[in-house]
Parts: sequence; C-alpha cells; structure tokens
Amino acid sequence: MKIMMKFILAFLVLGATPALAEQVLYCQDELATGMIHKNGKWETGKFKPQRHTIKVFGDFLGIELSGSHFKNQYFECSTPNSKKLTQSRICIAKNKFDNSIGSYFFFIDMKSLRYSSVFVSSGGYIESFIAPGNNPDTDSLHAGTCTKF
Repeated sequence: MKIMMKFILAFLVLGATPALAEQVLYCQDELATGMIHKNGKWETGKFKPQRHTIKVFGDFLGIELSGSHFKNQYFECSTPNSKKLTQSRICIAKNKFDNSIGSYFFFIDMKSLRYSSVFVSSGGYIESFIAPGNNPDTDSLHAGTCTKF
C-alpha cells in the first residue's frame, strides 16, 4: 500500500506540466483614447490608463480578464492565419456581449506581452439617435504591456 501511495504522489508531482499551469500577468495601459459625446457633439476623449490582470490558461488557449472593464471574464484565444504573424504568436480574444450592442477585442503578443484592446458599441458613435437624458456608450482603444507575476 505504501508503494502505491508513493507512486501516486510521484505521478501527481512529476506528472503536472508547467505548460498546463495557469500563468498570471499584470497589465498596465500605456495609451488610452476613444470617442466621447460631450455638449451635443462627438470628440476625442482622454481616458485614464487602466490596470488589469490576465490569467492565462494552457499555452494561451484562453485568458481571463479582470480589471476596470471586466471581472473574471473568460475569452477563448484564436490566432491569425497570416504568415507575417506566425513568429509573434498573437492571441486574439473576442467577446460579443449578450445584448449584441458591442464587442470587446483583446490582442496580445504571447512573447513580448504587448497588447491592445478595443471596445466598440453600436450604442456609441454609430447610433445617431440619443434619447434625452441618456449618455451614449464610449468607444475606446487601450494599449500597453503585461509583465509576469
């Protein structure tokens, strides 16, 4: 029985591969911009750079974003079909919101850990009718770099 327990323990300790372990990244925006509706007209807005964390599953099979925009939201990663981008290994994470008003895209280079993200909403600039008292959504673009915890 003791031999069997040692075998099981050794398998559990040695059998776990680092590639399947979760990795946590700390990300900081370096650039943040977008469009805002102010005083009856659209203009370029000044957005505060945001901080967030990314939990990476497997070898970028999926990511979980946490921060100002999301709270533990999971995205599946896909990679572009381009020969120019094969060396950088880019993960493209896309989320279509349940109400189909907007989408969030997150792109990250899996080697350099540089990223860009964009939120686009049909309830923003595209929608020309703005009900009195309602503020339209703001479309935004963020870019920065992540570091490993």
